[in-house]
Amino acid sequence: MAIKSLRAGVMVAALLLGLMAFYLGSAHAAHIRTVRAIIIGGSAASGWNDPLGHGYVERGLMAYGQAEGLHFVITNYGIPGAPTVDARVAANYGHWLSRLGRHGLVVLAWGMLNDLRLHVQPAATAAAIHAEIALALQHGDDVLIVAPPLTRLSVGKWRNEEARLVRLEYSIAEGFHSQRIHLANTYFTEMHLWTQQHARAFRFMYNGYDPNLRGYKLAGTLLTTALERTWSTGPAVPATLGAMLRSARR
Repeated sequence: MAIKSLRAGVMVAALLLGLMAFYLGSAHAAHIRTVRAIIIGGSAASGWNDPLGHGYVERGLMAYGQAEGLHFVITNYGIPGAPTVDARVAANYGHWLSRLGRHGLVVLAWGMLNDLRLHVQPAATAAAIHAEIALALQHGDDVLIVAPPLTRLSVGKWRNEEARLVRLEYSIAEGFHSQRIHLANTYFTEMHLWTQQHARAFRFMYNGYDPNLRGYKLAGTLLTTALERTWSTGPAVPATLGAMLRSARR
């Protein structure tokens, strides 16, 4: 009888522990909020040559989400080799917004090297970025502007030209004066890093246009840090998504 009572007690205890784990797990799952996001950009945004296939934008968002209790559901529309004026993006952008749905997050992660390679005029670059931001806001989404990671061409041939285009992109975003636009500029932080440690910079770069695995990891980490600053100290955002992003820091 004593053995049977002991076994019964063990079974009851196991059942109680299982129920506690279930309810705690359910509460945790309920606390995690979901953010639907799409990524627009070129090869670096798409994660080209990233052996794990994530790229720096996805790495940065996912790490931020894990730290702050947000679950990012990401669709990556990055196109290797695409400039900001790419016809495929212009043709499909409205459809991508429809698939995202309202109150999503549109991440514009353009690398400017393809615009420079194809001799795109700055005015055309500015018009394309302005149109993408405007359409996302009209659709009811938030917009996150993400700077490109540095590559061999970023610190070499097109150092000044790319920096000017990055500044142009952020000035266009700021010109909307919208609290639904979020800025995460890691470009000049990374440039300062490589200025201080130039000899080590090329260990993080695959070729002229893209980082390697080390570079993707570094750019993702810098992006996570920038997101923590952006969504913890920025103005209160009335939109549902913006409020969710900020409340994750509280």
